[in-house]
Amino acid sequence: MNKKHYDEFAEYMVSEVKKMRDSGQKEYAEEGNVFADFESTAKLSGITPEIVIYTFLNKHIRGIGSYLKGHKKQRDTLDGRIKDAIVYLQLLWAYVDEVEWRKLDESK
Repeated sequence: MNKKHYDEFAEYMVSEVKKMRDSGQKEYAEEGNVFADFESTAKLSGITPEIVIYTFLNKHIRGIGSYLKGHKKQRDTLDGRIKDAIVYLQLLWAYVDEVEWRKLDESK
């Protein structure tokens, strides 16, 4: 794949990840808090929201690993797992960033 084709595909990937993220947020997020599902699951489980997000991410990483080891027939497609993994990485990054900003605000 040449650079031009890769750049075009990269733009396509970004749009597909956004669609996946938007779809998930309609199902799981609240209007005022995109992290609501993770926070409620964390509270119920006695763990942090970061660990909840990581756990959901890890499910897709393990599925990708299984695919690469030859387990081709799975409930989720490989591209779906990759998109979900990217979304969970974005959510983890955003959540950690928000927590750090909250700490800065509280220290003022």
